[in-house]
Amino acid sequence: MKELIEELKLNRVAYLLEIMEKKDFDSKINALKKLEKVKITPNIGLFLIQNSTKNYGVNDNNGGLNASILSLCFKNYYDVYTDAIEKVYKNLLPNVQNKIVYLLTTVDSESALKLYVDLVLKNYKDSDFIPVSNLFERPYLYDYLFPKLYKALKFKNAKNNILILLNDYLAEGIVPVEDLKKNKKIICDALMRVFNIALKTNFKNTFDALNDEEYINLRFFLEICINIESFVSNKETSEALEKLLNKKDNQLKLFIIDNYYKKNKEVKESIIDQISKDNYSRYALYEMLSIYDKTDIMKDKYKEASVISESDFSINFGIYCNYKEDPKNIKYIDKINVNGFDYYIFKFSLTYTYNSSSEFLTNYIFNMVGMEKYNGKEITSEFVGISGGYDPNSKLHLVSRKLNKFLFAKINDKDDIVLVAQKLILDETKVDETKKTNIKNKISKKLNKLKEKEKQIEESKKVKIEKVEVKEENVKEEIKEKNEEIPQEKENTKESSKISNLFAHLLLSLFAIFIIMLISCMFFVTNFSGIGNIKNQDSVSVKSVKLNKDYKYTLIDGKEIFNEPESEYYVLLYKKDGDKSKYYTYINEYAKYDKKFYFVDLNDEKNKFLFEKNDLNFTVNGDRLLKVKDKEYDYFVNGKNNILKEMKEYLDNNKLLIYNDRFREYIKDKEIYINNIYSKLYID
Repeated sequence: MKELIEELKLNRVAYLLEIMEKKDFDSKINALKKLEKVKITPNIGLFLIQNSTKNYGVNDNNGGLNASILSLCFKNYYDVYTDAIEKVYKNLLPNVQNKIVYLLTTVDSESALKLYVDLVLKNYKDSDFIPVSNLFERPYLYDYLFPKLYKALKFKNAKNNILILLNDYLAEGIVPVEDLKKNKKIICDALMRVFNIALKTNFKNTFDALNDEEYINLRFFLEICINIESFVSNKETSEALEKLLNKKDNQLKLFIIDNYYKKNKEVKESIIDQISKDNYSRYALYEMLSIYDKTDIMKDKYKEASVISESDFSINFGIYCNYKEDPKNIKYIDKINVNGFDYYIFKFSLTYTYNSSSEFLTNYIFNMVGMEKYNGKEITSEFVGISGGYDPNSKLHLVSRKLNKFLFAKINDKDDIVLVAQKLILDETKVDETKKTNIKNKISKKLNKLKEKEKQIEESKKVKIEKVEVKEENVKEEIKEKNEEIPQEKENTKESSKISNLFAHLLLSLFAIFIIMLISCMFFVTNFSGIGNIKNQDSVSVKSVKLNKDYKYTLIDGKEIFNEPESEYYVLLYKKDGDKSKYYTYINEYAKYDKKFYFVDLNDEKNKFLFEKNDLNFTVNGDRLLKVKDKEYDYFVNGKNNILKEMKEYLDNNKLLIYNDRFREYIKDKEIYINNIYSKLYID
């Protein structure tokens, strides 16, 4: 039956591909949409790959439909695809080949990654672009990529994406020192190709450098190379950095200084002075030196708050207008405090040759709508600029900005600059206050819900305790009644034989022991395993998912349950292999709280001892979640449904605690910046 269904699906896929090959463009697109809804099995995927080289014609000279067909196979990748892709690759259009290389980076398949490396090394020697997709976000793939991918650094193209990938993996701290030593020459040669191009560039100042689009594209790789050089270098790269320090791009010098400090290398005072004088670099220098606790190296006149803030203003203005306009005659006016934050006010001018056809942004800055009569004429306008939102209570108040605002406006000679600045700040902060109020209301509603849930949890715990106490009391009364009966029984049986008395006492003793054991069991079931074996629980429905790649699946022997290195961890014992993926939904969440999980396969012969009496002093008859603390039991839960429910309750309670902590942090500081509210407090 399955074979028949599979054959019918294949026939439908073949029919849709025939439409895409022979019909008009609209029909092709409709067929593709229908094809996207088909569940791709290994056989269907192979069929699609085999047909991916066909010419699908109309309006598709770049192979867009071919690429779309191949993309379907990567929704659920099977290793059998790898050989098939390798066979058809050479017959694909260049755009589709690039797409395939990109798609290979999106799956965690050893065979796919191997093919990716092979294709890169064979086909991208002369390319300025090597597809790397989201490999940046998956440093755990290093061992599958870089033993061979270092060879790609031999390519003569300077803008090599593999450099970016290596830089990211270095930042993650996962690149072995031995690998860097083995590939030192390859890496340093790749760095020098970028350094040599940069050494040929010349600019009058930092602003001109930042205004050159070709150079900016190169500088992205420059910054990466400078960082890599702090990990692996030779005499040639070191000399190149010394020469780059003489260039007019002061922002680039900041990356070299960072490189030097990482290597515990001193920086010349003259270099620090050069950067300090530059309005487009001074603030970033001050920020870096603050991180390294080296602000003393800056001259006092460059560390004045107004001077640092002026640089902050210039950088922000440059970013705002894409370094198309350079503020002139910047003059510090005053400092004002609004809502507890410091703002610095500046007056500056911009000279501009007005052109009615110029880009919108520039005309907007100058507020020149309806001024066509000045077309082609040079105009100078005065502006007020504001930098700030600095926290005066912070140790580094110019670096630590909770409410940073960059504001500016055109002014006339008659305008009171300070009053204009105050209005700008107040208008902006009103918007923020409205946003803040809305967020506070959302937080309050969510907090109330969480408090109600917390209350329900506490009441539930209280009910459980009360039940145990009632049961305890009932049993105690029963024992008391039995003990009271004993004297009367003795009186009535004075003439009984010693053997009969002994036998009666023995029965009563056994009964008392039984009652005590019953109490213990009741207490254990209610307070310990009920987490433990709780009957009549609501069923928990959870889909099977994959375990996150950053959460290592660690399988251990049953005998090692209490012998793992962590002081606190969880052990999941599972009976059915297929069921363990049901737990992954919650285990992936546990990982966010740094909770370590180990797994024990109860189907394994070496773990069968757990079903019988053993040295570990516990037996199982199915799935069990066990928490170990200091090499001993903390608690355990039996049964798949009970385990899922316990996991869910734990995570819900943990989120509650985290949320409450964050809300208390918000209450403590009522003036916290709105972005911090989003990032630290609000939980979707």
